[in-house]
Amino acid sequence: MEKYHLRRKEKEMEESEIIQILKRNMILTIALSKDNTPYLITMNYAFDEHKMCFYFHCARAGKKIDYFLSNPEVWGQVLEDDGYILNECSHAYKSIHFKGQVEFFEEITQKKNILSFMIDQFEQNPEPVKTRFITGSSLENVRVGKIQIIEITGKKESTDKPKIRKKTNFA
Repeated sequence: MEKYHLRRKEKEMEESEIIQILKRNMILTIALSKDNTPYLITMNYAFDEHKMCFYFHCARAGKKIDYFLSNPEVWGQVLEDDGYILNECSHAYKSIHFKGQVEFFEEITQKKNILSFMIDQFEQNPEPVKTRFITGSSLENVRVGKIQIIEITGKKESTDKPKIRKKTNFA
């Protein structure tokens, strides 16, 4: 497969900046493919910077699972919208793109550990949430997965100029 590079090097992000963006965000979008048919999903994640992977949980069955099981190779994005740059016809953003491989865990101890890791990242007071959600029957009814990052790039457009989040009218 041909390897592409970022044409505008001044917009390329260093790995340390990419990791910080992945750590402070919780939502990613993933492109899946099954039988040459694309499918796009958005989901929350917990990022493990030491293993360079995303963890997620979902239902045990459904369209997303069918796609994952048919083709575990995915392409994904985490996007930070920093707003429209006034009077510049441009947008400030940070965009992380990655290729990854999906893997699911069935062993109860692995599921508990990953869900605990996720809850620790999301919750201010994680212990009551762990007690409530990481139990025997709930663990049997959930799929826990990992997206192992194979390659990753980051691009940004930033400025100190005034920005707005969204246009309020289209007059």
